[in-house]
Amino acid sequence: MELLIWIVQAGLALFFLLMGINKLRISKQQLIAEHKIAPEGSATPVRFIGTMEILGSIGIVLPVWLNVLPFLTSVSALGFCVVMVGATAVHFKKKEYKVLPVLTILFVLSAAVAWYRF
Repeated sequence: MELLIWIVQAGLALFFLLMGINKLRISKQQLIAEHKIAPEGSATPVRFIGTMEILGSIGIVLPVWLNVLPFLTSVSALGFCVVMVGATAVHFKKKEYKVLPVLTILFVLSAAVAWYRF
């Protein structure tokens, strides 16, 4: 079971790290073109979420691996659950229903890591 949780943690860390980097590196014009923000909107919320995803990627692996404040791994996993609930609301509002199963799977995996590591 321990190995399975480590694999899930690594997968979540990699996924959210890549998503976070993507949110930070693309320009405001690209965010508008990809319909992530409105033309008159600010890129700051997207950049903030990207930063939190990168920090969460670090937090879901390092604390348990280094055995330094290992409860932070559960906190990071719960943070990913919160992000997935928010992402579900946003995508539902935009009528982007095809992504909802992926968000649900990510939520369940994050919740499983949080449960196991608590």
